Formats: sequence, C-alpha cells, structure tokens
Amino acid sequence: MKNLTTRTAMTLAALALGICLCATAQARPAHEQRSDLLMLLNAYEFRVDAKVLRKIGPEVNKLLIEVSGDPGFRPRVRNHALMALSVYPVTQTRRYLESLLLEPSLIGNSTGTLIRRQALRSLGKAFGGEVVVPIANLKDDKNPQIRIAVAHALAETKSERAIPILSAWLPHEKELGVREAVDRALESFYKRGQR
Repeated sequence: MKNLTTRTAMTLAALALGICLCATAQARPAHEQRSDLLMLLNAYEFRVDAKVLRKIGPEVNKLLIEVSGDPGFRPRVRNHALMALSVYPVTQTRRYLESLLLEPSLIGNSTGTLIRRQALRSLGKAFGGEVVVPIANLKDDKNPQIRIAVAHALAETKSERAIPILSAWLPHEKELGVREAVDRALESFYKRGQR
C-alpha cells in the first residue's frame, strides 16, 4: 500500500510538472529552449517526437535550423536536428532543406554527405508530393550515397508522382546499391497499393 501511495504521488508530481512545462513553454527564454533542445539532440538513441519538440517551446524550428547549420556541432547532433525538422512542414524549413541539397561546402566530404542525405529524407517526409521534383533533381548526383538517399526520400514522399521517376531511373542506374534502393522505393509504393 505504501508503494502504491508513493507511486501515485510521484505520478501526480510528474503530471503537474508536465502541465507546468506545457503552460510555460510559450514564455520560456530562447536560451532555455536551446539548452533543452541540445540535450535532446545529443541523446545517443535520438527519436523524433513532435510532442516533445513542441513542449520545448515555439523557437524550436528556428533553433533546429541553427544547430543543423553550425559546423561547431558534431555531425550526429546536426543530423538529429535535420531529422527533427521533418515535423516542421513550414516554408522556412522547406527553403532551408532545399538549400542544403546543392550547398557547395557540403559536396565532396563525409559530413556534407551525411547532412545532404538527411536533408533529402526530411524534405520528403515533411513535404510529400510538393518536393518530388527538387528531390528527383539529385538522382544523377555523382555520389551514390546521395542517389540512395534520393530513392529513400522519394519513397518518404508517399506521392504517386514519384513512381514514374523511380521506374524510369531504375533501368539506367549503374550502381548496384542505388538500384536496390530505387527498387525498394518502388516496392514501398506497391505495398501501399499505390500502383
């Protein structure tokens, strides 16, 4: 009985804290929001959770863009920030993600490849059919890792507009790993019954 009472008290305290955090999220200073966001992005097993991100505060989208674009942060943290941008389908996010796709400083290096790959995936997930063409424009990129990400991003759009692009691309792709990614992307549409 004592354990039950203690657990109930702890649960109520946690609930009260959560309510307070939700109520004060709008009033929290940007530096506190940034601190909480960085703690979340530094988590080894980071998962995008829109509810958690919203609880941090209203500046999160802007802060995610700042963090992902700052070379002073570890590539993993920057990548996590880009992953989180997938739950902010607003114009500012779209413009930023699209700008990363052809950013010269990100081409030809491993960190740039990581950033560009995640930008493609987040763009497809956040904006769906609206971004099929900007994503598909990179299907001829010299880097096979980027082409694989293009295939995945086209699948993430869940837009039927991606099917003819993937179908036309498959027979002309020379890299086996990229061909497999394109094939899996097409298969994801078949499984959803979109073809």
